[in-house]
Amino acid sequence: MTTVDIKKMVAVAWFSFDPSSAHADIIFSNDNLTVTCNSYDDRVVLGKTGFSKGLHYWELSIDRYDNHPDPAFGVARIDVLKDAMLGKDDKAWAMYVDNNRSWFMHNNSHTNR
Repeated sequence: MTTVDIKKMVAVAWFSFDPSSAHADIIFSNDNLTVTCNSYDDRVVLGKTGFSKGLHYWELSIDRYDNHPDPAFGVARIDVLKDAMLGKDDKAWAMYVDNNRSWFMHNNSHTNR
């Protein structure tokens, strides 16, 4: 592996949320790095950075969690349903978390962890 190949592998893609992809209930702050949603309905927002191949790693933090609704994180195609649970269709893979567990959803099928 050449030095150029290694540099391509460790390049950082900075992430922020894309307000134009979001439901109106989602509130953005902190230069679109933070989202808040007080609605109990399912809402989806996409990131500004897209990927078509490769291995990727994200770190997330939840600043406030009041036990409802359960936050979800995942990867999705640009044409994912934005007013349904993330992972409800075949265009997203999501992880949901609550006080006791996490579970995963894709194509309306979920798996407990």
